[in-house]
Amino acid sequence: MPTSSAESGDSLRLEPVSGPDIHLAPIGAGGFATLGRAAECEVCLLHETVSRRHATLAARSGRWFVTDLGSRHGTFLNGVRLEANAPAAVLPEDLLRVGPWTLRVQIGESRARSSATLHPSPQTTQRVERVPERELAFIAQHRLNLLVECSAAINAAGSEQSLIGAALDAALAGSGYKRVAWLRQSGDSVEILGFKSASNRERAEGFTFSQSLIREAASGQIARLTEDGPINYGQSIATLGIHSALCAPIVFGAAVAGFLYFDARGQESPVHPEAAGFCQAISRMCGLAMSNLKRVELEQRQRRLDADLTAAREAQQLIMPPNSGHVGRVRYALRSRPGRTVAGDLFDLVELEDGRVALCIGDVVGESISAGIIMASTQAYLHAALQRHQDAAQALAAVNRYLTLRCALNMYVTMWVGIIDPAAGIVRFVDAGHGHWLIRRAGREPEHLPFPGGIPVAIEPTYPYACDELAISPGDRLILYSDGLLEQRSPAGEEFGRPRIIATLAQSPTVEKDTDELFAAVQRFACTDMLDDDATAASIEILPGS
Repeated sequence: MPTSSAESGDSLRLEPVSGPDIHLAPIGAGGFATLGRAAECEVCLLHETVSRRHATLAARSGRWFVTDLGSRHGTFLNGVRLEANAPAAVLPEDLLRVGPWTLRVQIGESRARSSATLHPSPQTTQRVERVPERELAFIAQHRLNLLVECSAAINAAGSEQSLIGAALDAALAGSGYKRVAWLRQSGDSVEILGFKSASNRERAEGFTFSQSLIREAASGQIARLTEDGPINYGQSIATLGIHSALCAPIVFGAAVAGFLYFDARGQESPVHPEAAGFCQAISRMCGLAMSNLKRVELEQRQRRLDADLTAAREAQQLIMPPNSGHVGRVRYALRSRPGRTVAGDLFDLVELEDGRVALCIGDVVGESISAGIIMASTQAYLHAALQRHQDAAQALAAVNRYLTLRCALNMYVTMWVGIIDPAAGIVRFVDAGHGHWLIRRAGREPEHLPFPGGIPVAIEPTYPYACDELAISPGDRLILYSDGLLEQRSPAGEEFGRPRIIATLAQSPTVEKDTDELFAAVQRFACTDMLDDDATAASIEILPGS
């Protein structure tokens, strides 16, 4: 599945295709924005059909996702209404409809290709007009028969490019015009998505069209340029000998998503008025076929996303320890679940010599199936390294060397690895860019202790990790968690944050309650049990000696 590399520096822009005039600022790479009517929304859309908090756009693990927030009038992606609170991946050129606006998604640099346009001047006798409905209602029998044949080819198209090819063939065969192009307007530029001429000798690069004709057709009605009016639409029209042109809008959802543009030149035969009805019929077929293609594509995109997540979830469940238990003088409880888009959290406990217990939590930064594979490899390698080295820093250094040679450049792993020595009353640990952990002394509230730590794993193969040391006593608890809990957003776009985590755990009596109540609080805050990112929490208590 093609993806947007949000984490590699690609911002997302929304370009208005239809609706009231509006200017929208880009959303930075790795960013988050709420779309809605409320003034505090990052993308403010002032219209009564837009909910106060209508939808969100968020970058997660190299992809962009849109989520409807239970809006009254719905959020539509490529003509398909999104299920509330269920994220859908968005790709470049997707059409997003919110209220009266249809917005084209652009990720990274635009690659639109423009052609020359014709502009008004006061020297020739051509004019632009809307084609009367009475002309559009009449199609000769031979063109009607051709239309039936064309309909089958257009509806059989399995991709956008094959649809464009079928439409151009049909339009050229039945319209009487000698050249036709499929155009798409994006801001002030026009992109030629397809071109065909009767001679097969002309190329799209030399095709010229009237911006005024496109502007008239953008209202949703077929428009025509003729030579019998007082208005000039460009000296270059006379130079090219264009005596007739027609522009038929392709309506997709509630917006004009493109145009079929026809022209005739020089000694080419005059175009019969019934051609307008034929061209409109072809453009309407294209709109319906495009809508169906986008719906199918969206369904396939979601199935691929679900399959990736399922594979990653299975890998995660296979190697995670049981949800609760004892290892030596350590009692623990664990809760972990993949998010909507990724599955790369890991957690493990390893019994070592002399009653010591190693534990680790990690978060793979990367895309779902890749994250699942790296997560499984990291946990297996670290488990063996801890048993071999019996030291957190040495084990982490070994894992770092191993992963740096195997991970893609945009993937890395944040980790917290520690070894609890109950007899000595200490835990020696390395925080490799993770930072999400708390210590709860017996009878006191949890607290976060800042330690310098080190960089995440899989960035620099020779990074010198070193252990920090913390005193720990029977009854004390370590609480480790991933950023999926910390960064989970409410429908209003607010993060759950560390203060809420501490407040949730302040009165919790047991390790099992720690994890259960933390997940319950995050889900209440998010107003859904489907969290945005992987979420893992583990509570580890030191037991008294025998």
